Amino acid sequence: MKRNIKIYISIIILSVCVVSGFYVWQKNIYVDEYKPVYKPEDGCKWIKQSFSINKIYFYQYICDFYENSTVNTYYEKEKGKIMSLANYSNNKPWVAIEIFEKDIEDDPLTVIERDWFSKLTDEQKNNCEIKKENREIDNPSTEIPEVIDKTKVRFFIQLKKDIFSEVLRIIGTPLMEIEKYDEKYDYMCGKETSSILGTSSPYFEFNLNNKGKYFKFNDYYDAGDPDIDLNSIKFE
Repeated sequence: MKRNIKIYISIIILSVCVVSGFYVWQKNIYVDEYKPVYKPEDGCKWIKQSFSINKIYFYQYICDFYENSTVNTYYEKEKGKIMSLANYSNNKPWVAIEIFEKDIEDDPLTVIERDWFSKLTDEQKNNCEIKKENREIDNPSTEIPEVIDKTKVRFFIQLKKDIFSEVLRIIGTPLMEIEKYDEKYDYMCGKETSSILGTSSPYFEFNLNNKGKYFKFNDYYDAGDPDIDLNSIKFE
């Protein structure tokens, strides 16, 4: 009888250890030491790209069947900028990620209001708003689960819902295939903080564990979908 009790107690202890270990493993994947949580396709892999000048890194999707193994080449030449160059075209390099410093006392919303939203014209301020997004940003063409990362806070500056609906009513859909489309509807929330109508806008990301820095991931319209895991971008 005593032997059975000892075995029962050992099983309970082992179960607790397994569950605790799984929790720590899951926590590390999603928050502390992020790595892509979905398996790459055959012939592809995730490669960690680190940038020593700006002390930032992310995971890039690399496939054998790409002509140059990657869609884009990312590099740095100066502090505050991660450049990108599309390998499949003659496009000029563009700034993919911009890194900014801030006072550690400033909360993220204050930074967005003071340093970005305040630069908009009166008309743009009336048409646009600051949106906070805590969920993980979906990576195009992938199935990343929507996991809350409490160390990250993201903001967008985008058209108010009623303004966007009115624009769609005027020009119709699909956006890029109609005669009524007008370039005046592009960058309606500022050249630096919005994008071509119907494409992904820049977003600002703050990591609450690094209160002295934040970054802006810029519009990638010219490059198509990004080949990096947007959720993996972190300061070292």
